[in-house]
Amino acid sequence: EMSTKQWLLLPEKIHAFDLGKVTNFDPGSLSQILSFLKSLKKVEKNHFSFNVSPLLMSFLKEKGLTSTFNIKSSFDDGLNALSGGKKKQVDAKLLKPFIDGASNAFQVQVGINLKGESPYSKAHMYEEGDAIAGQVNVNLPNFKGEICLCFSEASFIGTYGALLGEEISKIDEESADAASELLNMIYGHAKTILNRDFGMVLEPAIPKAILNPKPVKSANPVIVIPFNSDHGKLRIEIVIH
Repeated sequence: EMSTKQWLLLPEKIHAFDLGKVTNFDPGSLSQILSFLKSLKKVEKNHFSFNVSPLLMSFLKEKGLTSTFNIKSSFDDGLNALSGGKKKQVDAKLLKPFIDGASNAFQVQVGINLKGESPYSKAHMYEEGDAIAGQVNVNLPNFKGEICLCFSEASFIGTYGALLGEEISKIDEESADAASELLNMIYGHAKTILNRDFGMVLEPAIPKAILNPKPVKSANPVIVIPFNSDHGKLRIEIVIH
């Protein structure tokens, strides 16, 4: 588990807490959380909480902690509030089809069950330590931006072996194609849902594989959808211009 100090060293400027499964906090856990929130403020990082049940809301009100937890009605609401309305808002309807697409692609094609983690926002694309990414560029009237699927070296090598039944010791241009193929499945699923259910007009797009991508500052918030698997962590990044 990561220490508070390690969390504070992460590049993310906004921390979102999904409290959908929480009904209250025991004294020890509450003390640790309050200490962490105080530390976030000291290093000038923002946070908000969402999916707060009526029972938990009552608990926090009783403790006088609703403002401390910065409770918002939804992930979108929290992100938009902290961006001051100056950045493009990413609607939650864009996220679920990608989450479902990733879960389906990895379960059916790779035989891996992904464990989704809470989405968050950051100010740049990619991370130090990324070994491979699939990236698709979308340039349409109602959607302009990039969608990426990012892996560490160990995570990709394990995923590649499960996908193709072949062991590799390093990532080369040939094996890198698997990252773009997986992203193509995820994007295809999301495109179908968004076009059918939300009236968007996303078109087919061809992902490319990028070896050793470096962090790039973004003019708009980068929404990160993290996952964990038996082979390590991976994530989808979405930025809309």
